[in-house]
This record gives sequence, C-alpha cells and structure tokens, in this order.
Amino acid sequence: MRVLITVSGLSHEYNLAQKAAKIVSKELYNLDIYNEIVELKKLEKLDGVLKYIEAFDLVYIISYGGIGENGILQSILESYNIPYTGCSPTVSTVCRDKYYFSKLAKTLNITTPKTFKIDGLMSIDNIEKLIISNQMRFPLVIKPRFLSGSSHGVKKVNCLQDFQKNLPNLLKIDTHLVVQEYIEGNDYIVAAIFQEDEFKVGVSRARINKDIDFKERYNSGKDMFIVDGLPEKINSKIKLYTQIILDYYEIDGTCYLDFRVSGEDVYFIELGTMYGLSENSVVPTLAKKFGMSLTDLIKSDIYRGLTRRKGRCGY
Repeated sequence: MRVLITVSGLSHEYNLAQKAAKIVSKELYNLDIYNEIVELKKLEKLDGVLKYIEAFDLVYIISYGGIGENGILQSILESYNIPYTGCSPTVSTVCRDKYYFSKLAKTLNITTPKTFKIDGLMSIDNIEKLIISNQMRFPLVIKPRFLSGSSHGVKKVNCLQDFQKNLPNLLKIDTHLVVQEYIEGNDYIVAAIFQEDEFKVGVSRARINKDIDFKERYNSGKDMFIVDGLPEKINSKIKLYTQIILDYYEIDGTCYLDFRVSGEDVYFIELGTMYGLSENSVVPTLAKKFGMSLTDLIKSDIYRGLTRRKGRCGY
C-alpha cells in the first residue's frame, strides 16, 4: 500500500498539523506502509500533487483548518476516485460552519446556547441591538465562525466595551464570527471513534475550559481530560445527544464533539471532523478506554477510508 499524507491548515495551527503528519508517517513506517508527506499550505501546490496522486492507494488527510477540513480537498479526491481518511465533503463543510451547524442542531431538540452571527462590517451599535433582540446578556463568548479550531480564538467578554476591545483581534482570525451566551459550567468533550464499522463513544471532562486560555489549556503540564468517575446521568445525556447528531448528519469518520454542562443541563457546542494526534489529545486519550492504541486509531482511519470508497466506487 502507498499512502500520501497531506498537511494543510491555518497559520496559527499549521505547526500542529506538521507534527501530526510526522506522527502518522512514523506509525505507517512501523507498519511497513510506504508513505510520503506533502504540504498544501499554499493551494497552488495542489495542482502539482494531482498530477501524481493516482499513484497512491489512499490519502491520509491532516488539516487543522484550511482545505483539508472544510470539504474542498475531500471533494477533489472524490472526483479522482481516490480513497481518503476522515469525513465526507458534505459533512466536513457543514461541521466547519459553527453557526449553521448549531442552527441545525436546534431542529433535533438538542439544547444549544443562544447564538447569532456577525461580520467585520457590523458596527458595535448594531451588535448591541442583536444582543438585546436575542435576549442575551453578558458575559458572552465570541469565536471564529469558519477559520479556527475549537479552542483558538475563543474569547469570553464581560461587557460591551470588552467586546469592542477584542473585536479587531478576533476579526484578524476570521471576518465572520459567532456570538454565544456564556454558560457557566464545565466543558465535556466526546470522542466518537470508528472501530471497524461501528462508533465507540467516549466521554471526558476538560480540566481547563476552552474559554479560559488557549496556551494554558495546552501547556499546563497536566492531563487535559478526566475520563473516570463522571456523573452517570450527564454521561447518558451526552451519549444520547451524540448518537442523535452522528445519525442525523451521517457522520462517517472519527470525530470529537464539544458540550458545556451546567448543573444537570447539557448544551451542545460544536463538532470537529479533524482530531488531534498528540498523546494528550482527547481522541487518543479516550481510545485507550476501548483498548485502542494510536496505531489502532490510524489503522482504523485507513480501514474506514478504504471500505467507504469500496462501497461507493468499486474499490
């Protein structure tokens, strides 16, 4: 087998994608699977890659933002009938839009925070009117709508002046933003892991909430997630919400889901189709609960990519 590992992503997370690619490459090497890494930081490079892409049996997509997470690369690979890891183009596109995905989740009777969208052309006066019309009050959470992961760029603001002060820096990340009511509570992160042809769902509680600080969250030196001794009632509700979402959206690849828990209330926040591969990331952490190593995860991604394409295109 020959595997092409593609690396793409936004500038502030690109180094994480590069590290993840090296991890996958090493694992594939240990499995005696030939692989090459190609960086798609610039979209123009894709033209050159497409000239020889059919020489590979599968593309292993690693992307934290960019064309590998928003469905573009997946669509191109579909047109070439090349198997790839991760979710389908449609799923990737829908999940990348935090506002649209949240809006759809409400139709499933899944509780989500009050949410509205803004862009860089809106005045602070118009933003204030939206806060009032949506019956929201401070503190609020602002986050990029499209162009960031689930931690970077998440900002809690305590008043309108604080909102206005942070707006310019947030608009540098993404000119389209999502504003949500702040839910006091704890972050719970779910890993939905494909093991052969079924999902295994694991639940964890974050030691540091995503709205606290991006660097502190990843550089605290502690285990990032608590996986044992979680309240059974909360676990059950989160797993129920997760299964509804996985089924409705026809999620077809390993992913993670973010929830905020306040007392006994569970709020769905978002779903990420690209998971972290470092040892302390949530999917590898929860995979251990099912007896799966990092090697097993990568093998599962490949198996899923190959069998999915076999079902569609006769591979």
